[in-house]
Amino acid sequence: MPGNLTLHWYRWALENADARHAIQHSLTYSAVAATIATTLAFFTAYVARRRLLPGARILGFIAVAPFVVPGIILAIGFFAAYARPPLVLYGTSWMLIIAFATRFLPIAYSGSESALRSVDVDLEHAARTLGSTALRTFARITLPLLRRNVVAIWVVAFIPALRELSSAVFLFTPTTAVITNLIFDLSDGGNFEPVSTLGVIMMTLTFGIIAVAYRLLGRTVFSQRQGA
Repeated sequence: MPGNLTLHWYRWALENADARHAIQHSLTYSAVAATIATTLAFFTAYVARRRLLPGARILGFIAVAPFVVPGIILAIGFFAAYARPPLVLYGTSWMLIIAFATRFLPIAYSGSESALRSVDVDLEHAARTLGSTALRTFARITLPLLRRNVVAIWVVAFIPALRELSSAVFLFTPTTAVITNLIFDLSDGGNFEPVSTLGVIMMTLTFGIIAVAYRLLGRTVFSQRQGA
């Protein structure tokens, strides 16, 4: 019915403290987690791909290992590890950030390894021949060539982190709840109007980020990531 069409629940999402904080937490935690995952993935993929350390390929297996672990099992492991001394992270934002980064590290690693295949290793060999170290070669030659890929991989890691529930539902506290936690709680209580509103907001944020990334990077980079 036309009379049921209203913007009331969107105003609620902006004015309600819990909803507003959940949206802010989702954006912040996902952005930091995607940054951590992308940084670790590129470094690990570079070391493993170029065999810079003995047994470097083992790092690749470790990086993709979280892919086979269900999110709830991963969350239980994090809870057991970080809910007690010596390192207590439970109840802080870092608990969710590290869980998200670990959960989606395999996605970032897969994209990083695929991107590194597109760089001719002879360019790095030439730099090393002229006296450059491996780290300087990576920073001044390899990384600039792959900067568009880095941004694309960051976006690909950010989007699933934004809508992650399986690990967040076990690790959140009232002060660190993200938007998926709020949707889950409201749905469990039968409050479908705010659930639909938050779902639309999440979808809008996702489409907006993808649209900006497509605008900045072009369709080709994302097509390569999807095909990897």
